[in-house]
Amino acid sequence: MSVNGKFDGITRVDLLAEAERSSVPRAAELIAEVHAAIENWSTHARSAGLNETKVEELRRDFLLV
Repeated sequence: MSVNGKFDGITRVDLLAEAERSSVPRAAELIAEVHAAIENWSTHARSAGLNETKVEELRRDFLLV
């Protein structure tokens, strides 16, 4: 899936451009909320009972912008 015409190297600017094209309200705030949740991924995952191997495996799939 592309974001703002990109398949990699996607930035916050790209996300905001797509959000504006799609008339997504509060896009910057939503991005910030998702960013905060991802920053705390390990804590949430461990609380849900995931083992360290799985926590790390899934964490590698996240892109922080």
